[in-house]
Amino acid sequence: MNKWLPSKCDVNRFTTRTVNCGQLNDHMIGQQVQLCGWLEYRRMNRFIVLRDSYERIQLFIKRKQDQDIVSVCHLESVIRVTGTIAVRPEKDINVNMVNGNIEILVDHLELLNNSKANMPFLPLRDSIMSTTENVRLQYRYIDLRRAQMINMLRLRSWMLMAMRNHLVERFGFIDVETPTLFKDTPGGAQEFVVPTRFKDQFYSLVQSPQQFKQLLMVGGIDRYFQIARCYRDEGTKSDRQPEFTQLDLEMSFTTIDGVMELIEDLIQNCWPIESERAKISRPFERIRYEDAMNKYGCDKPDLRAPDIIIKRMKCRPDWFILVIPQDYDTDFVVKNFIQNDLNPLLNTIKFNGRLNHFKYSSLPFQTNDFDDDICDEIRSEQNSFKDNDFIWIASGSDQMNCLDILGRIRANCIDMIENGRLNNSDGQRKLSFCW
Repeated sequence: MNKWLPSKCDVNRFTTRTVNCGQLNDHMIGQQVQLCGWLEYRRMNRFIVLRDSYERIQLFIKRKQDQDIVSVCHLESVIRVTGTIAVRPEKDINVNMVNGNIEILVDHLELLNNSKANMPFLPLRDSIMSTTENVRLQYRYIDLRRAQMINMLRLRSWMLMAMRNHLVERFGFIDVETPTLFKDTPGGAQEFVVPTRFKDQFYSLVQSPQQFKQLLMVGGIDRYFQIARCYRDEGTKSDRQPEFTQLDLEMSFTTIDGVMELIEDLIQNCWPIESERAKISRPFERIRYEDAMNKYGCDKPDLRAPDIIIKRMKCRPDWFILVIPQDYDTDFVVKNFIQNDLNPLLNTIKFNGRLNHFKYSSLPFQTNDFDDDICDEIRSEQNSFKDNDFIWIASGSDQMNCLDILGRIRANCIDMIENGRLNNSDGQRKLSFCW
């Protein structure tokens, strides 16, 4: 069963199924069940795999009339079956399936809705890997059938409910839904304009509930929150779309420290992976904006490798250096980053300065690219460097542009290295929050 589902919820009530595929197990052998779902795989019209929103199960089709129905079914057709749970032969056990040791001996099969013969793609791993994102978005209803997509939606639902319960039950907040249509607000982001049936009169979609929540504070609602939908007619970013959802809250008679303490408590107690909650240390580290930009090249620094920082070179104030140690990059991720990701990154942010990268061991061969004072300063740190340490140097008239490119390189490399370690270890992540 999906871990984001409440353990005692009755997900089969009000439906025509008796159980779902995620509830099937070897303790139910001999029981008759009724299942509904999609046809994921078939072989010889006798063996098929049924998938629903929870799991998969193999079905064995005994009756000739049911086999005839399967023969005209296309993959992803909607079917309903009634049958008995049985143990699969030992040689046929599928260790890659949660229910790979059991199957359903079908007594009756019904085709509820046949899919098209030429689906644009199938919600399976191999098909998804060869499908572009635009096609997946065009046929979103097919993409949503994937277990990964369903799990993400369940995780989102779980997280929103956890935050609501925490704010209401522990701290007495009131969930207030504020209007979406409002008058235009001077300043801030560009707004979406909504015409009305009256000439020359328009609404604007709210950028945020800012003015409404201030009115609530004046009106005596001293602890407000909502899961707010916001709209901003501006360029799409990786972390913000023209339409997005945010947890919006407001308190009366509080301080900056009080708001920060509330958010820290909320994150720690509503973190979805329970085993990681103890790793979230409070209070969160606080970093001044100027320090974050100078050390990490961005105002949202990745602190999983806090010692990897950007430094301003002493001999050239407009030159900046970033070193990624060999001891940290044991899998040579930086090399793959340079080969596959560096040029697309440079094209994305339009870096106008000069960027050099090399291993410390190749410093003697960089004399054509750098003046003696640059090489001498790097050599002066020789006790801090190893031969395979990667060195990045950015220079140019726009210092923020240099910090930005090194900050992005740092963030990308750290993310790739940490994700690689996560995949190769026991799944324990580093968590490091800051203000």
